[in-house]
Amino acid sequence: ISENLFGFKDKIIKSNLKKIYSSDVEDIIAKIKKLKVLVIGETIIDKYVYVEARGVSPKSNTLSCIKKKELIMPGGILASYKFLSAITNYTSLVSVVNSDLYSNKTYKKLFENSLNLIKSKSYTPIIKERVLEEHGNRIRKILTLNTYKENTFTKEDEKSVLKRLSKIIKKNDL
Repeated sequence: ISENLFGFKDKIIKSNLKKIYSSDVEDIIAKIKKLKVLVIGETIIDKYVYVEARGVSPKSNTLSCIKKKELIMPGGILASYKFLSAITNYTSLVSVVNSDLYSNKTYKKLFENSLNLIKSKSYTPIIKERVLEEHGNRIRKILTLNTYKENTFTKEDEKSVLKRLSKIIKKNDL
């Protein structure tokens, strides 16, 4: 999106936006850039495991695959925050993240520049892992593994969120 829309490399998108909005697209983007945006939501980790299917194991009747590569990306509100940070001059985030996940060096880089993350031992990490197989330009999802359960805030987590929000909410336009 940011390459094609905000870089104006895609002339069709640009012309369609001009039809929808009476102002010039650059003016709209300039106005958006000035907004102070606060995003609030769940911190999710998206994990993509690319495999090459080799067939079915004769002993257990399960799919046998070779792991090719793995991508770990910000998901949920982290993805929204990182996207909005690229197009606005001021974006802030309030979210709860499991403190063990936050300090895990595999995932730690995803949290860089994510201000106002509330670390909690009791909050369950939300990791959505997808096992994918590539065939040229086509990607086929083989399996999704979710490593979370329904999260409920402890009273302490709720107090932390409300305290953080009360400090920064008035500083934002949206």
